[in-house]
Amino acid sequence: MVSVVSTTSTTEHTVAVAKEDWKSLTEEKVTPQELITKSFEFLLGRESNESILRNFNITDITRYYPDFPGELKKILST
Repeated sequence: MVSVVSTTSTTEHTVAVAKEDWKSLTEEKVTPQELITKSFEFLLGRESNESILRNFNITDITRYYPDFPGELKKILST
């Protein structure tokens, strides 16, 4: 469960991360929790917390943002 607090609202989100998706997206450079944190940083840079789905799989981000895997690799390498 992820809670996002903004100046206007607080939202809660449930994110599923399969082991193979974690490995594929991060090459095991960070923990699954860090993957979720960095993914929310990515999402919040593009939309409000109120617009983020309340329940989703980590790979669903790519459906809305095809550049997510590449951007995530850049984020994780810094």
